[in-house]
Amino acid sequence: MATLDPKRIERVLVQAPNWLGDFAMATPAFRCIRENFPNATVTLLTRRYLIPLLDGAPWFDDVIPYDSSGADRGWRGYRTIVRKLRARRFDVSILLTNSFRTALLARMSGARHRVGYDLEGRGWLLTHRLRPPMAQRGKRVPKPMPEYYLDLLEHAGLRRGSDRMELFVPTELRERGEAWLADHGIAPGDRLVALNPGASFGASKLWNPESFARVGDSLASEGAKVLVLFGPGEEELAKDIRKRMKEPTVDPEGDMVSLDLLKCVLERCDLLVTTDAGPRHVAVAFGRPVVCVMGPTDPRYSATNLEHSTVLREEVDCAPCHLKTCPIDHRCMERITPARVLEACRRWLA
Repeated sequence: MATLDPKRIERVLVQAPNWLGDFAMATPAFRCIRENFPNATVTLLTRRYLIPLLDGAPWFDDVIPYDSSGADRGWRGYRTIVRKLRARRFDVSILLTNSFRTALLARMSGARHRVGYDLEGRGWLLTHRLRPPMAQRGKRVPKPMPEYYLDLLEHAGLRRGSDRMELFVPTELRERGEAWLADHGIAPGDRLVALNPGASFGASKLWNPESFARVGDSLASEGAKVLVLFGPGEEELAKDIRKRMKEPTVDPEGDMVSLDLLKCVLERCDLLVTTDAGPRHVAVAFGRPVVCVMGPTDPRYSATNLEHSTVLREEVDCAPCHLKTCPIDHRCMERITPARVLEACRRWLA
């Protein structure tokens, strides 16, 4: 397999990960691709809801959005995306995804070079493929996702870069964020703590709402402004935590913080207390202090860029299981006490 020659490549397509946290952890790979193809047109194919994360980023010349529902859903939507890609006549398609569907899309796009991991039976669709180290029962050996993406690029012949995650907040967006914070009673000198209790992965990642409320109350009583974040479908969870708290919280008036404003909030916050969910990795990309309550997921997938993070886990025999719903007593999360979380929070806020 010949390695890619950047001098002979004019048009690059990058297929982005689908989830917020994985997208943030792919930013070192985005930067690496841009650095290796300085004179090429680099286009990103990504889910539409993730596009605000790219504001201010210097990596891409163009973005092709798609949705998993609506006009892009099903075979008709798939054919529409294929036509869009074929019209661009890409020289190379780089897959930061593991699905058969995305490898087939790369093949149907007409790209001469197709770079991806040899998983899900899709190796025959790729011209530059890498088989990750595998453990028993056909599961790959966990490693930090930024390294996982960079390993693939290096295998294809690209010069490997730093695994440092990064995101950007342009001046106009930062001004919007500052205005939003001011409207909700947060002054520039205030100590801001954000609680992120949700997790789109499933109920197994959730920590007890009462425990979140106790942590929030303690930090609020010690002078912090506390904001409870929530994503789609997590409105009731956030409302439950705010009702349980005795100290006042920053009330976003029932409105979910949009993804662009989420960047502003997390860049500004003095601490994020969170489950192992997407906002955790956004905060890490901004170098903000994070206390993460982790249960069913393997910490090796995110064991990087942790200079400003504390990851709290309970060593139990059944974890990590990566099940969406715990079939027993959720001991991996329930045994993590508010006192333990508060101790970690106070170390960072000190």
